[in-house]
Amino acid sequence: MPAVILVVALWAVAGTFLYHALTLNVRRPTVHVAIPRSWRTLLRSPAGAVLLRHEISHLRHGDPMRRRYLRHVPAAGKAAVCFDGVTALAVTPIESPAQTLASMAAFALTLTGGLYANSRARRVLPTLMEMRADAEAVTDRESADRLSGFLTRQQEKNPTRQKADRLLALSRGWTGGHCAPYARTVAAAWVFAAGACLPALGIWTGVLDGASA
Repeated sequence: MPAVILVVALWAVAGTFLYHALTLNVRRPTVHVAIPRSWRTLLRSPAGAVLLRHEISHLRHGDPMRRRYLRHVPAAGKAAVCFDGVTALAVTPIESPAQTLASMAAFALTLTGGLYANSRARRVLPTLMEMRADAEAVTDRESADRLSGFLTRQQEKNPTRQKADRLLALSRGWTGGHCAPYARTVAAAWVFAAGACLPALGIWTGVLDGASA
């Protein structure tokens, strides 16, 4: 009984927190736009107009609020992944060595793939926001070259995977399939889906069904 009360209390607190987080960051956000003094010289540069359109694109789509919201979502995602992993382990009967191995494999796949996909999604979504803003800021080949030159200089000063992916999209584009930051995340999502569905498919086909007469 104390454990049940504790779980109910935690869910109530989590629900209240989630409601206020959605209200403050998604439903009724308050936006303040401030241009730092250091940007004055930057806006007068050849890439200034492109960078300004880039930032306006972020504001139009509400990306700053979504980034604040994404700071809290991964924690809930990890909890959901753990719950799914335990569920996959619980619904699978364990009455023989083969069923035990299958159950543990399903649990490991669900937990590992889910946690990795959750971690990658936390990094991928901001990168996709930047790529969308780049696409809306670029109007012609000249503006694309100016933005690429600015990102190249920034990459030389402070190399990051995000700027490298943005430069790849601006310079050569995507040659098909998933774009650079998508590939590993999509693979992890497929592993997570396989791990979550494996127990259900095993019971449905009778492979993991250990119920005796």
